[in-house]
Amino acid sequence: DIMSWTRLVNLGADIKTPKAVYAKENIFVFTEKDSQVAVTSTTNGKEWTSLQNIDIPIKADYTTAMEWAGKIYMLADKALYVSENGINWTKVETGQTFSALLASCKNKMVGIDSDNHYIESDNATNWEKHLVMPVDFPKAPGTSVSYALTTSANMERIVLMGHNTIEKDTTNVVWSQIDNENEWVAMTYKNNKELCPKFENPTIIHYNKKLY
Repeated sequence: DIMSWTRLVNLGADIKTPKAVYAKENIFVFTEKDSQVAVTSTTNGKEWTSLQNIDIPIKADYTTAMEWAGKIYMLADKALYVSENGINWTKVETGQTFSALLASCKNKMVGIDSDNHYIESDNATNWEKHLVMPVDFPKAPGTSVSYALTTSANMERIVLMGHNTIEKDTTNVVWSQIDNENEWVAMTYKNNKELCPKFENPTIIHYNKKLY
């Protein structure tokens, strides 16, 4: 398999530790500028809007930004916010306090609440609480991807990769879930002979039936 890449534009020195989100045929790139969260966007990868601060009144954790159902979601002060353009945000009244926003697929978003329970929602407002997550489950913002199963196009697999905090380990922490279930499975050597090496700030994508 070969993936060919073309360099389109240099976003400049102001874009540091970016988080990219694709929504409504736009690419949004979030970053921190002057202690505020800012965003730039493009439809073609060549012409970008000027970097503009988002209007969440408290500092947001832009590393949690993700797309679901055509909108962008992000955590700020343990609360969930939603936007359609990346700049203007509205607090979602969920009744939940979040410690992490983990992933999304076609049918739901998933996260961790402040009591370390796995939670999920199919409408962003009402969240169902499940079991307390194990100690080695990746709670810090990481990278995730979802894709249709080869055995059933109506079902998706969510793959979540987080930062491995165990210094002596040589692999990253990877967990997986089928979207109609609420149980997560660790991708360990026992069930997967090929493990991902330990990377800093990894990003995973699904392309041509493979993970990269």
